[in-house]
Amino acid sequence: MGLSGHTGDPDLDCLVITYGGAALLRLLDMLAGSPPGVTLHLAWKAPGFRKATQAS
Repeated sequence: MGLSGHTGDPDLDCLVITYGGAALLRLLDMLAGSPPGVTLHLAWKAPGFRKATQAS
C-alpha cells in the first residue's frame, strides 16, 4: 500500500504521511496483532541548515 500527501508543502506532506502511517500500523496491531514483515518506510529528507548571521 502506498500513501501520498498533496498539500503543496513537502514538509507538511511528510508529517501527515508519517502520522497517518503510524496510526495505520497501530490499528493493524490492535486488530490483528503484530503482523510480521509490515514496516513503514519514509523518504523524508534531512532538514536544511541556514547559515548563521552575525548581529551588528
